[in-house]
Amino acid sequence: MAKGRRGGGGAGGPAALLAAGDHRGARREALRVLADPAAREADREEAAAVRAAVAPDPLTAAVGGAAAAGALALTGWLLLR
Repeated sequence: MAKGRRGGGGAGGPAALLAAGDHRGARREALRVLADPAAREADREEAAAVRAAVAPDPLTAAVGGAAAAGALALTGWLLLR
């Protein structure tokens, strides 16, 4: 959905991009706002909230990594026995 968009920033900020379904653009805009020393505090809080909303869940990442490691170990065991 958002792959064809190439804008110079999100009109309305990262929350508007997230509401429109553009997660990549929302994360990029949130990082830009957080890196901008001249950004208003309200914009920084919104950007931090958006960044937390699009961050991957650590438990999900750990379970996925463990599943991949298990599949690799099982494949190696089956090939070497």
